Amino acid sequence: MIIFSNSRAIATTAAILISAAASTLMAQNAKNPASKPDIKKQPTTAEEKKVPAPPVNEFNVISKIKKIDKNTVQIGKVIISKKDRTISFPAESEITSEIVECAVVTAAGRIHESLFVTETKPIDLNLGFKLLGFKENKSIFHVFKNGSPTLEFQKSPEDHIKKSFFTIHVSWTDDKTKKIITKNINELFGGAYKKIPAAERATQQWSYGGSFFHKGQFAAGLTHDLISIFVERAAVGNYSGKYKENASVKGNQNEIKWAAIRKAMPKKGTHVTIIIKPELKNSK
Repeated sequence: MIIFSNSRAIATTAAILISAAASTLMAQNAKNPASKPDIKKQPTTAEEKKVPAPPVNEFNVISKIKKIDKNTVQIGKVIISKKDRTISFPAESEITSEIVECAVVTAAGRIHESLFVTETKPIDLNLGFKLLGFKENKSIFHVFKNGSPTLEFQKSPEDHIKKSFFTIHVSWTDDKTKKIITKNINELFGGAYKKIPAAERATQQWSYGGSFFHKGQFAAGLTHDLISIFVERAAVGNYSGKYKENASVKGNQNEIKWAAIRKAMPKKGTHVTIIIKPELKNSK
């Protein structure tokens, strides 16, 4: 896992996202080259030659990294702890009993079918995964041909698959008892039309996919999906189903309709903390 010993290490890791975005933009520029600059209009004075500061945008992540202590950094609303090996961020409960397809989205996303809604930016969460050393697992995504999905799945190295898994816990304060309640998110939703035993749900896994860049923009930022229950290629993380040793992860196939469990979910609008941690049982 990554070491938080100095700012250079953090900056190097942050550059992963910037590099990906830059590569996309460079590819676009190669297809649509800009017109050659007019030599007559080139800067001549020292003042004119000064390079302007880069605009503040979501890809300027290095400037957003705030060091809290030697083991903890913050990116936007995301807290990354090296000591606890956790990624945490605030959210609110949204859907408490109906059909759901998402675990966490932003307010501009599909809040009508998500367990939780957050102000956290998807790209900040993605960097949190990078900083803790997660690997992207592409094997739960279908191969597309001519714009349509095939029955074939993408390939990922076995080591990347194993290092993609994580658990999600949700923590909140009970209104009546004032006690802190923490539950595995797998306890908060189940089959809408088919009962799935709690023991079976507990073994189901979440996998980091890393989303992707599209025309210079982070896809998860466009769809507003941070973590999805139905497998979404644009989401930062997905509900991947049960991992099988030495076999590709085929995902949950989106075959089951899921619904929030009213008795388990905090009431709508409850402030919660989403806590993500690497799942180690399949890691070497």
